[in-house]
Formats: sequence, C-alpha cells, structure tokens
Amino acid sequence: MAAYKSLADNSSANGGPITRNVGDSMRATIQAECDHFAGRDADDPFLFQLLAGVNKRFFHNKIQAEVIWQVPRGTVSLFVGEPGIQIEPGDPLFNQLQQARSCLQQGNLSAALQPLTACADANHPESKLLLCHIYKRQGDERWQRYAREYNRHCATVRAVPAACYYADRSLIAIHPHLQELGAPQFVLKYLLYHECCHQLVPSSDQEPHSAAFLHWEYQAPNRDRALHWLERQPLLGCLDRGPLMLEDGSRRDLNLLLDLRHRLITSQLMLDACLFRTESRGGHFRTDAPSPLPQWQCHSRQNKARGIHTRAVRA
Repeated sequence: MAAYKSLADNSSANGGPITRNVGDSMRATIQAECDHFAGRDADDPFLFQLLAGVNKRFFHNKIQAEVIWQVPRGTVSLFVGEPGIQIEPGDPLFNQLQQARSCLQQGNLSAALQPLTACADANHPESKLLLCHIYKRQGDERWQRYAREYNRHCATVRAVPAACYYADRSLIAIHPHLQELGAPQFVLKYLLYHECCHQLVPSSDQEPHSAAFLHWEYQAPNRDRALHWLERQPLLGCLDRGPLMLEDGSRRDLNLLLDLRHRLITSQLMLDACLFRTESRGGHFRTDAPSPLPQWQCHSRQNKARGIHTRAVRA
C-alpha cells in the first residue's frame, strides 16, 4: 500500500550500556522528518492537478481521493539479500547435500565438510550456514568467511514510504522529500497511479499487491522509467519488486536472525562498557573493583563504530 524510500538499517548502539531500541530510533527519525517538512511550502494544488490528470486519463474519473505532500506513516524491513540457489531432487548437487545431512545426523562433522563445501561454492545458503557452525565448533577461523557469506543472503534495509494511500480517509500522501529532489512529473504521476490502484483494488497488509492489483499497476505510465529514477536517488528505493516479498516462513526466520544479531551486538557493547569502567557504581558492579572512584564520576558514551569515550557530568 506504499512506495518505499530506503534508509540503511543502522543497528549500532549509542549512549553507553543502555542502547536505544531500533523501532524508537526509526519513529524519532520519521517525527524529525515530519517536523522538518511541516514548516516548508507545499504545493498541494500542483499535486491535485496531477492527480486529476491521472484520474481522467487512466481511471475515467472513478477515483475519489485527495492528495497532499505529507510524510507517510510506518516503516518496513525489506529483504534485499542475495537469493542464492535452491537444491532440489534431480539437481547435480542434491546427492552431496543429502550425504552431508546424513553425516551430520551421525555426528560425523568432518565427513560433511567436503559435500557441504561443494554446495556452498555453488551459492547454497543452507550449506554456508552449516559450514559456519561446523568450523566454529572446530575452532577453525574459516567459520567467519562462511558467516559473512551467509549474512549476505539475509541483508535487509529499513524503508519509509515515499507515497501511501489511506483508505479510511481516501487520501494519498506523497513524501515531501520528492519535492525537494525536484522529482520529474512522470515519477509523481507513476506514484499517484500506483496509489490510485489501491483504491480501485482493495488490499490487505497480508497481500498488499494482489494479482488483480498488479494487473492494473503494470499498466502505469512510464513505470520502468520512474522506477529507474527512484533507484538512482541516494535515499530512494523502488516499490514492490517481486524478490523483495518474503513468504511467512522466511520472514519469521529472518526476524529471528535479525533479533539474534541485535542481541549479540547489544551484549558485546554492554560487555565493552563494563570492562571500560574499572569501578562499581549504581547497577554496575565489579568484584575486582567493588568501590566507586572519583575519576569515574562521568558519563561514558558509546558507539559501535567509534568505541567509548567519557564526558564530564554537567553541574
């Protein structure tokens, strides 16, 4: 129900041992955008004229909607990872994958390495993950290589809508950032056409772009040209390419992996902060330094990329 502007998902933590929730950070970002654009001149009549033209030409004035420049609400995680291959029965690598699974079930990890490596070299994600776990258990540094390769299959970005249709208000919102970019009319007309299709073909959160919707959407004016323009913008991504859609099972698996990754990053940052402060103070207690020390009467600020530094307590 929305067109998406991609923002890099920054999972680094700030502010010492207590890290900010990613969801809170994204909400703060959206609120900041709303505050920034609220005070700027918005040419809503221009958008209305474009909508009237699109409605008349393509929908025979059947669309009953208003349009404004407004930061749409909501965020979403989009899967942009490398798909990898699936190994099915009849595939040349299928027997090797079955052999590796049999070896793992028997506890023979070393015998599983060769067939798994062949599958991983052919870009099979599951084999890379299994190799990562085996090498990690054996203390072999090669686990890091396969972990990095597997992570490329799980890449996501955070996205905020560039356009959105609110069915309860019959309202189309176009992100004001497009106005600042000087988006060409064919891009705006495409976005308007896309959102008009949502009024024409009702959709749900479970299936925002049904086959009936796509039948209309693929007829949008300058669709490929508009998507190409959006993809070339620094903070703008495309809308609803098929590979970005996840099945329910894959989405759950991906969310679990992302949650595990965020927990690991948070744990590492908290441990670094505890080791950095060589004293005990408040809820921070160390058996090797059980008392508070005057030199540590300060704030410690932490960032994943820049390490930890101290800041004096303001009077």
